[in-house]
Amino acid sequence: MNTLEETKNVNHEDARSQLNAILEKQRVSYLSAEGSPAEERIDRLSRCANMLDKYQAELVAALAADYGHRSAGQTRVMEIYPAISACKHAIKHVSKWMKPKRKPLPLAYALSGAKGWIYWQPKGVVGVISPWNYPINLTFIPVACILAAGNRAMLKPSRFTPRTSELFGEMISKTFDETELVCVAPTSDISRIFSELPFNHLIFTGSISVGSQVMGAAAKNLVPVTLELGGKSPVIIGKSANMEQAVWRMLSGKLPNSGQTCISPDYVFVPQGKEELFIDIVNHATAEIFPTVRANKEYTPLINQKQVARIQGYIQDAEEKGAKLIPVNPANEEFAPEEDACFPLTIVLNATEDMLVMQEEIFAPLLPVLTYRNIEEVIQFINSHGRPLALYYFGQDEAEKEVVLSHTTSGGVTVNGSILHASSDALPFGGVGASGMGRYHGYEGFVEFSHPKPVFEQGFIDLNQFTRPPFTEQKVKLVKWFLGI
Repeated sequence: MNTLEETKNVNHEDARSQLNAILEKQRVSYLSAEGSPAEERIDRLSRCANMLDKYQAELVAALAADYGHRSAGQTRVMEIYPAISACKHAIKHVSKWMKPKRKPLPLAYALSGAKGWIYWQPKGVVGVISPWNYPINLTFIPVACILAAGNRAMLKPSRFTPRTSELFGEMISKTFDETELVCVAPTSDISRIFSELPFNHLIFTGSISVGSQVMGAAAKNLVPVTLELGGKSPVIIGKSANMEQAVWRMLSGKLPNSGQTCISPDYVFVPQGKEELFIDIVNHATAEIFPTVRANKEYTPLINQKQVARIQGYIQDAEEKGAKLIPVNPANEEFAPEEDACFPLTIVLNATEDMLVMQEEIFAPLLPVLTYRNIEEVIQFINSHGRPLALYYFGQDEAEKEVVLSHTTSGGVTVNGSILHASSDALPFGGVGASGMGRYHGYEGFVEFSHPKPVFEQGFIDLNQFTRPPFTEQKVKLVKWFLGI
C-alpha cells in the first residue's frame, strides 16, 4: 500500500521517519536505474493516463461528495480530460524533448573542434503539494511533466477534499510501484513535515501566505520550488469591446467552481458610464447559465463553512465601507449560509482599495466592479499592486491591446476570453512575483523538472593550455580572440 496511513494523533517524528523512508526508497531506485529512457517515461505516462480514464466515475463521485455536490461534466471537462491530455501530449513529444540539444559555440571554439550541448537529466524525486479547488487537474498535470522528465514523485493532496485524496492513494497504489509514484494521506501535521523533506524539487499550488511558508521550509534543504499562488487577476473591458460578448466570456471563467479557481477573473474594469449596461448583461447572462442556484446541481457550492464565513466577512466589510452589493439571483431564492455553502454571484459596485475584497484573492463568486476614464488609469492601478497570475483584456483596439500587454506583468493573459491560456499544453503556465514562480505544462514543464546539464567536449586543440600558467601576453591575447572581445 503506497499511502501513509492517517492517524488521529499522528506522531511528528514517526510521520517524518515514514516520509523520509519513502523518499529514500524512491531516491535509491532512481540512482540505481540506468538513466530514464523514453520507453520507461512513456510507460509511466501511459499508465497515468489510463488510470485517470479508468477511475473517471469514482473521481467524479469523490469530488461531488467532498463539495456536497459538483457537476460531473465540470469535473470531466476542467479536471480529468486536461490531465489525460497532459499525459498524452507528453507521450507524443517526450522522445524529442529529451534528446541532447546542441548549442552553438563561438567560432574560435568551433574551429578547435570543440562541441557543446545540453544533456537533459531527471532531477530525482519531486514533491507535489496540490490544492482542493481542482485537485485532479492540479495534481496530475504537474505529475505528467514530472514523469516526462524522468523523475519519481511523492504527492501530498489536500485534506479539504478527503474522499478525493483517499481515492488518489488507492488508484495510484494499484497502478504504480511506490518507487515511481506515491501518495501520502494528508493531515495538517504532514503538510508541514512534507514541505521540509529534502526533495530534488518541490511544486506547491495554493495561497500566497502558505506558499511563502512552503518556500521557507524548502529553503532549509536548498530545494528548488515551483509555486503557483494565484492573486487578484484583473479584467479590462476596453472601450472598443463588444460588451455582450465580453461579459459572457468573462463569466465563463468566473462562474465555474463558484470562482474557486486560481485564475478566475477577480475584479473588472468597466468604462465609465457603462457600468449599468455591464450589470444588466451580467444579470441576463447569469440567468441563462444558472436560472437557479441552490436547486442547481451544475452550481458548485463553496468548499466548506470556513470559506463561507470568509466571504460573508468580505461582504460585511464592503457594505460598511460604502459598496453597493448586487446579488445575481434569478429565481429569488433564499440563501442560508449557516446551513449550506451555496453562494450566488454578487457584484460589488463602488469597490475601493480599503475593502478586503480588493486586498485579498476572492476565490468565490464575488465580482468587484471599478470604472475608468482612460487605459492609463487602469495600467497604473494594476502595476501598483502585486503581479497577478492572470490578466484578461477585451477589445478590438490593437494599439490599446499592445499597450496593456507591454505595460503590465502577469503570469499569463487571455485576450477576448478568460482562463483559456491555461488550457493548452502548448503554452507554459505559472505566476510571476507574488503570484508564483516557475512554469509547467508541456515542454516548459519538462524543462522545469529537468536538470539541463551543459556538456563541453574538447576537440583536437587543447584549450586547457589557456587556463594554465604562465599567462603570457600572447596567451591573454589569444583568449581575448577566442572569446570574441
